[in-house]
Amino acid sequence: MPDIICDTGFLMHMASGRIRNLDGFDLGNVSYVVPGAVLRELEKLSTDAAKGHEARKALGLAGAMRRIIPGGDYADRAILDHIRRHGGTVATTDAGLKRDIKAAGGGVVSLHDDNMVLESPSGGGGSGARRRTRR
Repeated sequence: MPDIICDTGFLMHMASGRIRNLDGFDLGNVSYVVPGAVLRELEKLSTDAAKGHEARKALGLAGAMRRIIPGGDYADRAILDHIRRHGGTVATTDAGLKRDIKAAGGGVVSLHDDNMVLESPSGGGGSGARRRTRR
């Protein structure tokens, strides 16, 4: 079963309920996983006055996900290092991380108009192919 690695921003979007095609997004049989560094970022954000509520909801979602343990305290770096070593697909809302993952040969699940979009690796930082599924 392929893993989709969730970053902090993506988990917060999931928790907000704003992703329209979350239930209908069909990539086959996949598993959402969360890096330890992302959990640590969410724990820090959970005490923030502006983002705390969504961060706590995202921590609740992450609690049901399998954990992967890329090292480091900086989530983006840990995710990118994991992709460079093992390949994979990352769900992210961060444009810079998305570009770096694709350049490293990884796949990206991102958001466009609150719909999940699969972007294939480009190898050169270009836009890659997109596939959007709808409910």
